[in-house]
Amino acid sequence: MKKRVSVIIMLIAGLCFTAQAASSSWNVDAAGTWITAGNWTAGVPGIANGTTSADVATFSTALTAGRTVTVDNNRNIGGITFGNTGTNGYTLATGMIKLSNGGVIQSLSGMGGTNKVTSIVSLMGDG
Repeated sequence: MKKRVSVIIMLIAGLCFTAQAASSSWNVDAAGTWITAGNWTAGVPGIANGTTSADVATFSTALTAGRTVTVDNNRNIGGITFGNTGTNGYTLATGMIKLSNGGVIQSLSGMGGTNKVTSIVSLMGDG
């Protein structure tokens, strides 16, 4: 009986641990809000009003026109990657992006469109 309880506790702890990360990719060819889970492949990346996050938000969906993603206030994120290959790009607007310690905003090689971050970007920790 004690073994079963231990195994169940370990399994529950493991599930809680894996649910914390939410690195995700924007999956719609449309403008939208960052906090809308349906706009992402694996849920909303980063945390609102948190102090650190290892999540990476990836923007690589092929776009038929430029798209604006409205960032909610104080979105803490570990990194942002732009990888769209067409001639259109993303604009991350409004709100504040808090880039976690060691986080980066990057464009992959071969990327096409022009991407912009017009939101305020705050470097957290050691920047």
